[in-house]
Amino acid sequence: MFKTVILAQDAALAKAAQTWAMESGYARVLKAIPSYPANPYEVARLLSQHDPELVLLHATEPEQALGLGVAIRSRATNVSVIVMGGTFSEEMEEEFRKAGVEPLTGTFTPEKFAASIRNAIYYARADLMRNLFLFLPAKAGNGASTVALNIAAAMANGLDKKVLLAEGDLHSGILSTMLNVHPKAPLVDVLRNAESLDFSAWENIVVRAHSIDLLPTDRSKKTPLPTWVNYHQLLRFAAPRYDNVLVDLPEVVNDATADLVHYAKTVFVVCTPEFPSLTLAGQRLKELESKGLPRDRAEIVLNRWHKGDISVAQVEELAKAKVAVVIQNDYRAVNSATVAGRPVKPQTELGLAFLNFARKMLGIPVPVPPPEPSRFGLLRALRTGTPALR
Repeated sequence: MFKTVILAQDAALAKAAQTWAMESGYARVLKAIPSYPANPYEVARLLSQHDPELVLLHATEPEQALGLGVAIRSRATNVSVIVMGGTFSEEMEEEFRKAGVEPLTGTFTPEKFAASIRNAIYYARADLMRNLFLFLPAKAGNGASTVALNIAAAMANGLDKKVLLAEGDLHSGILSTMLNVHPKAPLVDVLRNAESLDFSAWENIVVRAHSIDLLPTDRSKKTPLPTWVNYHQLLRFAAPRYDNVLVDLPEVVNDATADLVHYAKTVFVVCTPEFPSLTLAGQRLKELESKGLPRDRAEIVLNRWHKGDISVAQVEELAKAKVAVVIQNDYRAVNSATVAGRPVKPQTELGLAFLNFARKMLGIPVPVPPPEPSRFGLLRALRTGTPALR
């Protein structure tokens, strides 16, 4: 939950706000103060003393509330502000939003209050997480977990990055099986307690395998279901500590995991060349768009492709999205790696494909392989000792 301070001159409104905060499950009230700070010094002292993530303002006078909201947001840009209890014109509501302050007007309901908290948090924490990448399958069994795992391994081992790979499927996540490891703590518990994470707790939670930090699902415990706040707090803690954070999601994004979508640099929909998978890839992209993801932040990974299958241009035309990479099918390499409990060997053709895709994701130039020598050039090189180029 978000640490919250209430500034309300109306005692009844302050009490109601505390009730809404408790019922929403999103806000934990630290203090209810019956007056506004009188000057910038008191604003600074308020923020320093309580270190809130969310401030609820009773708007007795809209202009005064707007000024205080601006003062709070100016001093602490990561603090969210909701102005409530007043009647505002459309022009005034627009002024609040321009200042990054969420106006809460009309009949209050727990649902409306919860939605206002989310809006206010997104005003204050608007930046994308440039190191966050999501992978989800167009349909179950398309290999999204395999792709996410091997991209994480390529970043960690091939590019020397500090990588966290988190599982988003609380029911059927298989990363622990693929790497032959065991969760240290149920992921639902990690999410529920995300607001209180620290270094010591993190060391007792994260699983390390093949140079990757892993948050795998414990499939034996699936409740209580996490909320978007749980994912938000987990990201706030983990993202600054890693070069890259990858999340392996199930095919359907729910209200909780939509927070990951909101902040992700890119969401990759993993599909195969078969028509049902391609059709569902288009559906997944529409669902992501309905969650607020712009199309330019969603790309397709065409997995298990064979020569002669559908072309990239055809896939892009069908799905109305960019194909980020084509990964050729190599069942033997993937099966061998899974049986051994490790990523695909980097020296294989498939391992190199994952490494080059990881480079592309991070904006690292992909090496151009030298041209193969022609047969005559090779014979000349053997005779003279000179390099043989085509």
